[in-house]
Amino acid sequence: MNGVQKRVLAVGLIAGLAALLGGMPAASAAGEERILAYDSTYDIRPDGSVDVTEVIQYDFGNASRHGLTRDIPTREAVDEDRDRVYHIDDVEVSSPSGAPADLDEQSGADQTFLRIGHPDKTVTGRQTYEIRYHLRGAMNPFDDHDELYWDAIGTGWSVQIAKASVTVNAPGGINKVSCFSDKLGADTKCAGARIVNPKKARFDQFNLSYGQPLTFVVGIDNGVVDVAAPEISGRNNRLGGPVGEAAAAPGPITYGIGGALLVGTIAFTGISYFRRGRDREYGGLTPGLVPLAGQPEVSRPARWFKPEVAPEFRPPDGVGPALAGTIMDERADALDVSAMIVDLAVRRYLHIEEIPPEHFWNSKDWRLTKLEGGQGQLSNAETKLLSSLFEIGPVVEMSRLKNRFASDLKQVQTLLYEDAVQRGWFHKSPEKVRSAWGGTGLLLAIAAGVGTGVAFTNQQFGLAVLGVALVIAGLVMRLAAHMMPARTATGTATLARVQGFRRYLTTAETDQLRFEEGEDIFSRYLPYAIVFGVTDRWAKVFAALAATSATAGGLYWYSNPNGFDHNHFGDSMTSFASTTSSTMSSTASSSSSGGSGFSGGFSGGGGGGGGGGSW
Repeated sequence: MNGVQKRVLAVGLIAGLAALLGGMPAASAAGEERILAYDSTYDIRPDGSVDVTEVIQYDFGNASRHGLTRDIPTREAVDEDRDRVYHIDDVEVSSPSGAPADLDEQSGADQTFLRIGHPDKTVTGRQTYEIRYHLRGAMNPFDDHDELYWDAIGTGWSVQIAKASVTVNAPGGINKVSCFSDKLGADTKCAGARIVNPKKARFDQFNLSYGQPLTFVVGIDNGVVDVAAPEISGRNNRLGGPVGEAAAAPGPITYGIGGALLVGTIAFTGISYFRRGRDREYGGLTPGLVPLAGQPEVSRPARWFKPEVAPEFRPPDGVGPALAGTIMDERADALDVSAMIVDLAVRRYLHIEEIPPEHFWNSKDWRLTKLEGGQGQLSNAETKLLSSLFEIGPVVEMSRLKNRFASDLKQVQTLLYEDAVQRGWFHKSPEKVRSAWGGTGLLLAIAAGVGTGVAFTNQQFGLAVLGVALVIAGLVMRLAAHMMPARTATGTATLARVQGFRRYLTTAETDQLRFEEGEDIFSRYLPYAIVFGVTDRWAKVFAALAATSATAGGLYWYSNPNGFDHNHFGDSMTSFASTTSSTMSSTASSSSSGGSGFSGGFSGGGGGGGGGGSW
């Protein structure tokens, strides 16, 4: 691990400690705040300096805040004793949306801190801020090229970022690009990196979670710009006197602080679960029922041992298969979206055709054909899914969506969560709750773990003790993340009905279904069987009915050029759901237009970065 990595991750350890002491998790402190768009432009001058413009579209939600904070590192460790120095000046800020943009600029030992806004004025909702500054010392000279290796977005942001883009303009000679965006220290390439022309490069990334960096590298031909050697300075010693002694040699106080951090985190997590993470239920009512109009609503924490639910012979009204899967496990899985595709086919919005493999070493494929009309009103998630599936035309093969559909899948899943919240099943999106806890815990654990290693290397054993405590604290938060989403009393009642319907699908026998054959109950309930994991059983029940059923000759929404085989239809549906889920979730291993191995690199490994939030 080089010095830059150690310094970046050590800073992350300090940021994680601050978040822990300031009220965990960090995302909870930010509430519903988020960054809608973070657009950065880097104009490389012929003299090797860089003009930077950051346009941040910040959504404060319902919170009243004074404005933004932004910290930009100006020193980065290169080894155990030396720092690399960057210079930032000519800072200007403005707000195209009209928010107060007074600037309070503070220059610390290793960063420039900006506070934007007015102490006597507050803003809410969506605001846009533009930050401009002049950067010197960022370019790196090499024998065969010069480059800018920079963290456009650092690990210090306490909110999620929906969309990030970076534009790099140079006098000319741009020949290679790459970018990274994943957990700190990972070498996973970001979603989009491309050379627009020899004078411009572009990078895009979507849905950055808490503390997730975006790092880019731009290579330029030698001689296009004047690149000086990096400015290296001796390490600033920031630990001295009693503080430095305590950091170097652990004692009772150090162990006490470490223990308090660990116990405090466990206590905080436990209290948060009992107060906000437990499901609610209606008291005095049979599971599945909700109070009638005018009847008092009495909700209480859900019982630990759930009573057995009665079978439901049809799904709850208005609850499609994907929403049923979401309320079951509090997750809008890719499998739920696959079941939604089958449901749309059953409702005549599309047709599914199985394409047998051409050779035994190939996999089968499926062709989707969009149909006009359809039955039933479409939800927002279903509308988005249909438009995304057929974005390239009215006929599409599932294999063509590989590595291209992940962002669309994410949007469909988000709409499912929003639908569940609007129906009153959850107070907040389960995914946002999990991300807040899991992301904060993971970031804290990673930063603390590397910080502990740095502390050991520098014989700061007192800090290492605190680092170990923070690692465990972060893991506790990470492990508890899946417990934190909570259903409302209405959500618990809906869950009971969905579980009752699942019980019906897992116990129904052939004789029970004969009177319902005319309604083609098999097709209508098949998407739910996919979500509940009982596709094969439901298909076998159908096979037993096939000899006398109206569907014995095949299904109107599904076809196979080799003929319909009801005995193997369950396997086909299981394969369709599994393959479709995998295809929609897949992402390309790299979208970079630069050469492989170009300058190496990893998330958070460049200069710059930092972070910010609201105040």
